[in-house]
Amino acid sequence: MFKRQVHRRFLKGKKQNLSMVASILDNPEKIIKLIEEKSGLSKEEIEERIRKKQEDFGGLLTRAGAAYALAKDLDLNFEEEFRKQRITDIKEGSFNINLEAEVLKVFPTHFFKRNGEDRSVRNLIISDDSGTSKLVLWNKDIDISEGDKIRISNAYSKNNEIHLGDRGYIHIVNKAERKREELSKISELKIGEHVKVRAFVTRLYRPSVIRICASCGAMMKEDICQNCGAKESKHTLILNMELDDGSSTIRATMYRYVAEAFLGISGDEMSKNQKLFDYKLPQLIGVEKIFTGDVRKNNYMDSSELIVRSFEDVNVDKEIERLILCQEKE
Repeated sequence: MFKRQVHRRFLKGKKQNLSMVASILDNPEKIIKLIEEKSGLSKEEIEERIRKKQEDFGGLLTRAGAAYALAKDLDLNFEEEFRKQRITDIKEGSFNINLEAEVLKVFPTHFFKRNGEDRSVRNLIISDDSGTSKLVLWNKDIDISEGDKIRISNAYSKNNEIHLGDRGYIHIVNKAERKREELSKISELKIGEHVKVRAFVTRLYRPSVIRICASCGAMMKEDICQNCGAKESKHTLILNMELDDGSSTIRATMYRYVAEAFLGISGDEMSKNQKLFDYKLPQLIGVEKIFTGDVRKNNYMDSSELIVRSFEDVNVDKEIERLILCQEKE
């Protein structure tokens, strides 16, 4: 029994090592860049040594294989760099996804029953230095907030989303500090600022439905994604609106998951039935919310624009507390 367990662990380790080598050999440019960073050799010297290595093996080595062999000759080990996954590197249908990211938006948990068992699902919007993605948590009872840094392991990709199921794990690496953000007035917003405003929605424009690749999220205008070569696509939304806080008005734009969450309509649903927006419109005009985002210059309109990253309902108790604190400071 013990020998069998040892043998299984050995085979598993071998499989992981082979998978790691395959991942490295798929990225010759990354190998060369890492050699350049760690060895001090110039790119020209590295390319020359790679050509020499290929000649020594009679042309049987690929460029990536020769670069990997050169790294071994230089006693360089960069497997750890290849273990680090980024959101844009994740392909549709991937398993064993491990990455670190920041939580941008936390949506409410939904509870349901399946086969008589209590289950739950919760959506997050996460981001790293490469991009953003929706993270779907299945049956994860965890106290998580916007701004938290998280590490997930053994996740999988489905429908251009990252899913964390019963076999996956989530760990909070760094809990965000709960700093009280002052609300900004629209009349005082400046381009380049990251702001939070409390405002009414005074106008909503019909959202644009865009077709994107279900694997990498790039926009698709043809049957095949020009970015990754995938054929499967899905739809998402771009939503424009006007906000008014009493001091002034500003045009605001929501993209993809944020737009879908605000409308309560998915891109695929909207692509099939444009009238869904007409049903939602009366419910959303005049609503007051707190919008967080970045102020940008809209060159086409020649005016400022708020790119909304997240939104939340107005909490009256919190607003009273905020006003009291502001008065105490004065």
